[in-house]
Amino acid sequence: MSTPGFEFRSTSFTPKDDLYKGEKCRGVKVILKDRAAARPVDLFVHVFRILTDLYPDDFKPKWDEVARVTGGTQFKDMIERSQSAETIVIQIRDAARKFEEARRPYLLYKEDKSPVEFK
Repeated sequence: MSTPGFEFRSTSFTPKDDLYKGEKCRGVKVILKDRAAARPVDLFVHVFRILTDLYPDDFKPKWDEVARVTGGTQFKDMIERSQSAETIVIQIRDAARKFEEARRPYLLYKEDKSPVEFK
């Protein structure tokens, strides 16, 4: 998993509320190190794919919430078809690029730089 701009550290904590209240939990702390290099959507896709693959019986996404965050059910469909994180990221970038191109003629002001950067 290539995630430029982020650093990962193992961590443990004991939640004060919620499902695991009072239980010692282990996890990963994600630290933003380089805002310009960071691609949060890529990170989301990779982590989601990893959790789905490693914990198929325990990782139970709330798909209605995922649909709200991702803009529809396409992400769920890609996950359920076992598409790789890389394939999903490429499809998301392509869709974002197409949207960027489609909206351009309707902007009232010219942009100096696109708010969506594609690398």
